[in-house]
Amino acid sequence: MDSTKCDFIQALEQARGIVKDACATVGISRKTYYNWRDSDPEFKAAADMVKEDVLDYVESKLLDKVEAGDNTSIIFYLKCQGQRRGWIDKPQPAPAPVPPAPVEALEATGKAWRRKVKVKKDWIVKLLKQRGKYTAELTAQVTIAAQLLVRVEEISEEMMAAGSKAVTIEYSREGNERAIVSPAEKLFLDYTKQAQLALRALGMNTDAKDGGGDDSAASFGEFVRQFKDD
Repeated sequence: MDSTKCDFIQALEQARGIVKDACATVGISRKTYYNWRDSDPEFKAAADMVKEDVLDYVESKLLDKVEAGDNTSIIFYLKCQGQRRGWIDKPQPAPAPVPPAPVEALEATGKAWRRKVKVKKDWIVKLLKQRGKYTAELTAQVTIAAQLLVRVEEISEEMMAAGSKAVTIEYSREGNERAIVSPAEKLFLDYTKQAQLALRALGMNTDAKDGGGDDSAASFGEFVRQFKDD
């Protein structure tokens, strides 16, 4: 091995195995260094020995930390050297991906929703015509009222299917009772209120005290009952 290569090995030792710094010291490129490794087995062995010495040095420093009781160093060492004894991070199984709903199912859901809304719209139009109150300008308002009525029925069915309670009792740290209205109940009441307002805007939810006879529309409860009876 010529003197330039020997100088490089010495520079590599001083640079603690960092090839870039050793190349700068000797004045050669990294490409030259790798060419020497490929063409000169003696040079390659000497360079590898330097890296082994650096690794030994770093391991000794790690062991100093271990002897000092540094938990991080202890765990790191065991994960590197104690894998055959089970010191290894076991990857947690990834949660099963939730398959997206098939396009056909989404389309079917949308069709079912539109069909329900159409039934409600037809009934509202029919009742308005019976009372002589229907005009083409009410089309948008009729659609809104129909959608709200469908949503009221859907939420009601979901609440009954889940067996939910309208009011639950919570206890504070002091043992005091507090009645809480369930979120589903609040949502149901909110949609019901909006549906009432939509029907009132159509003149279909007028209170009995506002007038009598044929001009008085059914109450909200009676109006919904007519839908269900249908």
